[in-house]
Amino acid sequence: MLLKEQIDKKIEQILLLSKNLQECKGLLLNSQIAEAIKIISEDKTFKTYFFTLLRKVDFGTKVDINSKDIVVISHLLGPDIFKLIVYSYFIFFKIPKNWKIFNTNAIKIVELNAKILSDWNRLISYLEQKNDRNLHLSAYALLSIVVCEIIFSDLSHNFEYVVRNSDVSYDRILKNLYGTSLFDLVCKTAGFELENLSEEDKKLSDYLRILLIYEFCRPEFSDMGFDMILNLDIDVTGEMLVNFKKALAHENNL
Repeated sequence: MLLKEQIDKKIEQILLLSKNLQECKGLLLNSQIAEAIKIISEDKTFKTYFFTLLRKVDFGTKVDINSKDIVVISHLLGPDIFKLIVYSYFIFFKIPKNWKIFNTNAIKIVELNAKILSDWNRLISYLEQKNDRNLHLSAYALLSIVVCEIIFSDLSHNFEYVVRNSDVSYDRILKNLYGTSLFDLVCKTAGFELENLSEEDKKLSDYLRILLIYEFCRPEFSDMGFDMILNLDIDVTGEMLVNFKKALAHENNL
């Protein structure tokens, strides 16, 4: 088994940004969007990620991705959506080249993340809870996959049989072993400390958990193992389910 310090070190490495990405993040935090676009647009991997993601979904704004002009498209998307995509790239950049826990690849991860980001934007807009802080909560959703893959692929014990044949998730196993859950990590990285949230923010985090489980269980990702990441582990009200269904009904034919 890994020590708690080893787990913390692995998570720290995942969240560590290169010099250029750290500079870009600093500019975004200071609302220097044009300068951030200039830096990130020179990153070839980001350009591929950016255009692949936008081909899969829309964020309520019509953009001509065939123009290949990141500057123009970024301004059309607006600073909130542009920052959302960039922050999510910080996590995508750390996905493994080889997968042991999940049967997936970079293209499928982008497809999944595109749905998470766009559906979250749609959901919080419907809930009238859209602001930068709430929107960017979804930017770190991929952490649950990346951290799960990196940590559990290094554990000597194979937990796959346990999670496939019980109602125990990787999230719950990590929480029981190390006191840190995958979902807690997603929220904490986005600035949502779950133990100190207001009732409104707590409900918002519950909506995110519902959304992630919904996205992880989509038919197109059913053979990848993402459905083993999270348990529901919350009290879902009828009102929440109605809101969720109405928010995503048009796009996903719920």
